[in-house]
Amino acid sequence: MGIILEEKLAMGIELLRIFTHLKHELIIETLDKHNIPYSYHSASTAKGDVIEIKIILSRREREAVLEILRSVSPELNYTIEDIRQSTLHKPKPIYKRVFP
Repeated sequence: MGIILEEKLAMGIELLRIFTHLKHELIIETLDKHNIPYSYHSASTAKGDVIEIKIILSRREREAVLEILRSVSPELNYTIEDIRQSTLHKPKPIYKRVFP
């Protein structure tokens, strides 16, 4: 029940990892155009060289970002990981707590 509720509320942040060997310049150009912060590096696999692009985003932004990326590369390979804590995205306090 908690997992379903957490998904519906779309709270928190996630790490989107994109793996590609095709069109990585176009993907990076699209991310720049939409002001989506990212980092990337090249890696070697058994099947050849690939580029891994990492994007930290809020859950609410996920579908919009994926829609933008799918418009560039419909066969996009990606993974999404839940991030519990990050120094890049600090959650806004819901209320201000006062200790005596």
